Amino acid sequence: MDIVITSLSETKDNVNRRSGQPAGNSRKYTGMAPWFPLQVDDEVPDVPRGVSVPPTLERHQPISSPRCHGGACGRCGCGALLMAAPPRAGVWLCRQPSRVVAAVPGDPGRHRFMVGTCDLQNKNQIHVVEFSEETAEVSCKQSFEIEDEVWLISPSPSDSDSQTVLTSGLCHSGGKSSPSLRLIRTDGSQVSQQPLALSDEDNPLSAVKTALWDPHQEGCIVVADAEAVQTFNVGSGKLSRQVTLHVGQRCMGACLDPHHRQQLSTVDDGHLKTWDLRTSRLAFRKDGVHLFGAKDVDYNPNVPYQVLTTGEDACLRFWDLRQLSTCLRSLSGGHHHWVVKARFNAHHDQLVLSCGTDSMLCLWRATSVASAPLGGKRGEEAARASDGLVRKYEEHEDSCYSCCWSSSDAWVFASVSFDGKLVVNRVPDEEKYRILM
Repeated sequence: MDIVITSLSETKDNVNRRSGQPAGNSRKYTGMAPWFPLQVDDEVPDVPRGVSVPPTLERHQPISSPRCHGGACGRCGCGALLMAAPPRAGVWLCRQPSRVVAAVPGDPGRHRFMVGTCDLQNKNQIHVVEFSEETAEVSCKQSFEIEDEVWLISPSPSDSDSQTVLTSGLCHSGGKSSPSLRLIRTDGSQVSQQPLALSDEDNPLSAVKTALWDPHQEGCIVVADAEAVQTFNVGSGKLSRQVTLHVGQRCMGACLDPHHRQQLSTVDDGHLKTWDLRTSRLAFRKDGVHLFGAKDVDYNPNVPYQVLTTGEDACLRFWDLRQLSTCLRSLSGGHHHWVVKARFNAHHDQLVLSCGTDSMLCLWRATSVASAPLGGKRGEEAARASDGLVRKYEEHEDSCYSCCWSSSDAWVFASVSFDGKLVVNRVPDEEKYRILM
């Protein structure tokens, strides 16, 4: 990791002329970046006569501030900026095609994720991996086989002792493919898999697009396919209640409202629809939310009635369900093809993560629609903070189908591409301090 010292007022040659030393003479400074644990080396100018070197530099202790205020570069009060390189990403290869990654809840001290494979030729697997912030390494802690292709992983948010996971995909048997839904329980090395009865002869179900744990009713899941929504009771493993919602001919995603019971939003073709599951009626509808088609929807965890949609037009759009005549905000420029998935940060909803079929993973700032402005300040300072792309991550080489935030930290997130490459990244420190300070 490198530290670059940039003067705001004078050049290195000017400093050397003042000190009476020929230009280009320099000594080695060995220190530590102000917020990184790794040692760094860089060239800095000689100290002018009469200016003593601060003891912190001689002892190789951390610099007290990211801006020089008294000698880090050899000049008292020069105001030099210390620019640190971004933290390294963690990379892990599962060596099989993959479409989904999900954060594992329940352990606040560990960054754990589940990755599922979708291999047509071989048996598929679900891998539990862990990311270390100190070493930026990703290690596999557990793997178990599953016969189906895994297109969706949904860990239970309420199960902390033994992990309960809901998976969906396609089961290939006898030359035919059929949708599958499994309940997987892991307790240490013990793994049990329970197939769930998706439908009966009168109510056939096509490929599962979304399977969601109801945040308001423990043990209840909501499953959406291309045309219908059904409710399951996990305890019995049987279909407890059928809700027939004509969500469209091409439903691509669904999300349960975290603020209101029995509210569900779906996207199909170019439409955004919100349903009341108690009455099986449509509550809100907006046509033409995206050109060509919508791909995903997510609720803001901190702002009621606010949703985010992604589409085949390479855009992210924010909506207030009560005022769907106008789009609150539209973000573009990070993707150049379909935006497959996007997720709000649960702790800082001005941060949004998105991934797409152009292999890009993008981190966005959406302060204008967030529950709180940057740094908790309102007024002109918050208004000056522009929405837009914070950073584009280009570690993937294939279509990136899934991304998620870590359940144990607000600044860590993971993504997976179709070639089986899992990448774990962190929010840049500059953006983190912009939010916290």
